[in-house]
Amino acid sequence: MKTRDGLPVQAGSDAGVAVADDRLLVVRSQRPRGRLVIALIAVLSVAVLVAIGLRWFGGGSDGVGTESPAAPANAAPAAPAAPAPLLVEVQGPATIVAGEPARFTVTWADGAGAFSGPTEEWGDGVGVSSEKQQSCPNSAAVAAQGDTYVVRHTFAEAGTYTVRLGVSTYTCTGADSGTEDASQTLTVRVLPVS
Repeated sequence: MKTRDGLPVQAGSDAGVAVADDRLLVVRSQRPRGRLVIALIAVLSVAVLVAIGLRWFGGGSDGVGTESPAAPANAAPAAPAAPAPLLVEVQGPATIVAGEPARFTVTWADGAGAFSGPTEEWGDGVGVSSEKQQSCPNSAAVAAQGDTYVVRHTFAEAGTYTVRLGVSTYTCTGADSGTEDASQTLTVRVLPVS
């Protein structure tokens, strides 16, 4: 290796030191530039990845990622969400005597509805429904509810009756409401008076 002046150069043990014609020369090493280039490439790579991540996960304005299109101005409002399932369980006697009151226990649970009223169909021509839906306030949804209540019915004549007991509930989404009905059917054998 030679200097610009054509003098022979001998490399020393230090990478940045060389000797030419008994003069000590400091030679710039290429290593720092290489490290600088690698560092710049790494920084730029990270910046590009961050920008892509922000655009993709942060909902950038170019339509890429999680942005959802705007609804048309004349679109119908969304329907209220379907209520969580309403569950009803009825317990009562399978056999009774005509003229004596029969006792039935109704247990219900609704993950998102408020009690609106019971429904009763006794199979002997008597049916009762006392549903009363409350109005929905504009702000809050109805919390999950459940309860147990007892109903009694007296069958006048002997026979086999299909009894259906149920519950109605309502839910609110804003000022809109939705209703849900559930029931359970039992067969009751009514014996004649002895």
